[in-house]
Amino acid sequence: MKSIKTIIGASAATLGFITLNGPAAMAGSLANGTAFTLFLECLNDGVGLVVNNSKVDQFGWQYALDNNKDGTGVNRDDRNYEIYGVGLRETANEIWFTVNANMPLWGNTYSGAADGNVGWGDLFVDLGGTNFASASNAGSLFGVRFAGTNDSGVNQVGVYSGVKSTSVASSNAGYSSLSSHDSHATNWGGAPSLGDLDGTGYYGSNLNQTSIGSGNYEGGISYLSSSDLAGAGYNGGQFGGQQTIGFKFLKSLILGEPVAQTPAEPETPAGDLGTVPGSGSGADAQQVPEPVSMGLLGVIGFGWAKRKFRKQ
Repeated sequence: MKSIKTIIGASAATLGFITLNGPAAMAGSLANGTAFTLFLECLNDGVGLVVNNSKVDQFGWQYALDNNKDGTGVNRDDRNYEIYGVGLRETANEIWFTVNANMPLWGNTYSGAADGNVGWGDLFVDLGGTNFASASNAGSLFGVRFAGTNDSGVNQVGVYSGVKSTSVASSNAGYSSLSSHDSHATNWGGAPSLGDLDGTGYYGSNLNQTSIGSGNYEGGISYLSSSDLAGAGYNGGQFGGQQTIGFKFLKSLILGEPVAQTPAEPETPAGDLGTVPGSGSGADAQQVPEPVSMGLLGVIGFGWAKRKFRKQ
């Protein structure tokens, strides 16, 4: 986990995706079976969501619940590394994603980690949804670096194509494989799960891939405020975590024809901070930026106006 000072300069600052030529062209839709996979850097917990359009609610959301007793900490009662579930919302032009957990965006302090901090891995998107390792080896994964202080192999917060995964578990006092984590969680009375995903089938019990190793920058993300989520009908009450992290990005970045962009220099975000509903309250609640002015967001979205659809 990189210095927490970068949370302003890299993570929370990489907001928005307004093109200079107006709204992006409408992209296609996520196919059933598309897999979203997310782990902590230490592999102490993870979660996956498999797109199933029959599960979409009236507000466009679908959810995946993770077992709330499989996030292993420094002792049996440590729940700091617990993930409770994720949410996905697809609009005409955007992908919205949330994760509810006890891990804040900037991670947890831990002296056993190489840099004294353990945080989030990166979000992986596999449009094929057949096998994680095969997609990674082929460079067909998409990835989203949403935590600017993590140990990702890419520098900029945002969306990446042509992703090959890597593991940072060893430098974060983590597990050597998913099966190693699962055995530990079981011994402590937990019931290991990966949300919708079959850990041994899709992901692989011998893997510990947590982060983007390499990829081509496609564009930025925008963090979602409490009012954004509330207005979109997000059901955060079904989760039990202290933190909810939400962000969105242009759907054309993963469903269009990839065109690598040069990462924009991050800007200092404007606006107040808000607490996401269903994420706890007070000092433990996740703070996320309220929407900033459209003028500031335009810089990050440069180059997205003209994107071809991926051929089906």
